[in-house]
Amino acid sequence: MLGEFDPQNLSNLAWSFAVFGFLDVPLMDAIAAEAIPKMQDYTTQELANTAWAYDTQKVQNQPLMEAIS
Repeated sequence: MLGEFDPQNLSNLAWSFAVFGFLDVPLMDAIAAEAIPKMQDYTTQELANTAWAYDTQKVQNQPLMEAIS
């Protein structure tokens, strides 16, 4: 189902889990796997929100961070 999410949906999902403090590493990894191929479609706000969510949750996903940078 995550494959149907656009960049804004993926970013919002990661952000909302971080805001509410729900840590689900498998979900965050799944979000990253869907987000990486769509990076060219992300706005700067979506990139920032996604990076913030992973940093806040202390979820390390090097491929995602490299794609964001």
